[in-house]
Amino acid sequence: MKSKDRRDAILECLEHQESFSYHELAEKFQTSSMTIRRDVENLCNRGLAVKTTGGVRRGDQSSLLYEPPFASRLMNQRAEKRSIAQCALSLILPGQTIYLDAGTSCLEFARCLEKNSSNITVVSNSVLVCMELGRNRTHRVIGIGGQYTPDNLCFVGPTTEESARRFFVDIAFLSTKGILVHEGTFEPYEPMFLIKKIFAGQCRQVVVLADHTKFGQRSLCKVLDISEIHTVITDELTPVAERNLLEKHGRKVLVAPIIASENGAKEDKTIHAA
Repeated sequence: MKSKDRRDAILECLEHQESFSYHELAEKFQTSSMTIRRDVENLCNRGLAVKTTGGVRRGDQSSLLYEPPFASRLMNQRAEKRSIAQCALSLILPGQTIYLDAGTSCLEFARCLEKNSSNITVVSNSVLVCMELGRNRTHRVIGIGGQYTPDNLCFVGPTTEESARRFFVDIAFLSTKGILVHEGTFEPYEPMFLIKKIFAGQCRQVVVLADHTKFGQRSLCKVLDISEIHTVITDELTPVAERNLLEKHGRKVLVAPIIASENGAKEDKTIHAA
């Protein structure tokens, strides 16, 4: 794992647990304590974490200079995520039941669905997804509760997992932290990926929403094998070689092109299959 990816993963871990020892992080990332100490030094110098005796804790989240993790992730590749979300709409049939996870790509999809009148049932452990879709009275929205994680604005833990096992959906739409075509999808935080695995095993179709920055990335925990995925929706900036490899593995690939609008921002264009 590259230094930057490992440091980003450490920050993800600190979003869900206030502090870690150097030893705990070294075991998690299967590297030396000295490497972890250098990573922590880098994060502390940037004001993203604080050293403790023998370890590190999360930075001062009340600082006006600190942007909330979820809000920061939401702004990353926003145009690509919107394009992917528009593409995902083409897979929805009236009356279906779907699951949306707590990732930012699924939140963008929820915003598209909010304006759609497909009369569907949506199950989610994301507070924001439920709030977004709750504004459309034609949809039935089912929220599954449990332990609340304020940095991801969702519910996880044993109660959430128990609730998730009660639902069988037509399509599970899943976001991802990283995807390696020969291996599968990855996440940095175990409680989050356990919910995804449950729904992936209890649906007719698994659809992964992954913008181009997720390809070639590995995080702490593997979630799904490529063989468990039916469709991958990505944007046109994803290398053709990666898309072709997915198809060689028998996965369906949908590519959402993005063009620049008159004001220089990116917007969605016609969607086509790879």
